[in-house]
Amino acid sequence: MVDRTKKPPTVQDGMTCYGVAPDATTKTSNTLRVGIIANQDSSLPLGSDIAKAVQQANRQLQKITGIQLALTELCYKHFGRFDATAAVPSPVTPAAMMTNYIETTRADLPDYVVVLATDQMSSDYGGYQLAPYGITRAEQKFLSIREPNFCQRASSEAYDNRPVIYGTVIQGVHPYGGCGDVVGNDGEHHALHEYSEDGQCCNQDGLRCVTKNNLTFCPGDEKKSHAQPVSFLASTIVHELGHSFGFKGADDHYAMACAERGAIPPNSIPGVTSRFYAEICPDVWARLRSGALSCLLPEVMTSLHK
Repeated sequence: MVDRTKKPPTVQDGMTCYGVAPDATTKTSNTLRVGIIANQDSSLPLGSDIAKAVQQANRQLQKITGIQLALTELCYKHFGRFDATAAVPSPVTPAAMMTNYIETTRADLPDYVVVLATDQMSSDYGGYQLAPYGITRAEQKFLSIREPNFCQRASSEAYDNRPVIYGTVIQGVHPYGGCGDVVGNDGEHHALHEYSEDGQCCNQDGLRCVTKNNLTFCPGDEKKSHAQPVSFLASTIVHELGHSFGFKGADDHYAMACAERGAIPPNSIPGVTSRFYAEICPDVWARLRSGALSCLLPEVMTSLHK
């Protein structure tokens, strides 16, 4: 859990960070360290719910791959509010938020950064993958200075097994399905109507929405465990990590071309097996399981500083 009581947070360049006391799991090679940067100008879950989501994501990833996730730091910063009507809708892009976190944090660098923020795509889809940090020469040079012994604990063939830091942006409070809600210019989902409309609830207009945890659901969806905010955040953390090990983008989704390439397990149960794999093809998770430790090489570091 995020420790907000035993020691004060660190504050650096407008970023307030709450560290998590390291334990044995964060030091093992089969544990991916997760750093979270949250935009305070977007709707966000409670810090305790964010920590619960990472714990739940850890359990799901362990079942799929045997690899663990451990939250090492939760940081907050004001990056500005998304405004769809502005010439520049996002004052700071989620990719820039990720870079700012990596280049500002005083903690050990993570393997995976989760940005909690609202922009057009996270509002539409819930979340999406960010390009890893460490791809460009400038980013490699920063890593070599900031943490010369940095190692990515699960390298990906998609990035030539280089020691990069994976990333994703996820909308902090994103409704599952949505019923009676309207997306404002701020990209947030606002519950304004009592009934489904405009094709909501599988094109069943006029259904009375059900309210739970300040979110509105199509009837019956409020009972689904994966529809709850913590569960949705957890599964999206796992899902977007999977994309860092795929080569086919949307076609790495379980429901896309997974069957065509024979990647669906025998005896799978529609809707159940896909959720178990976080809606990512099982062959993608096999690449994560085989991902090896990748560290900054001395000869590469030397060439960066010439």
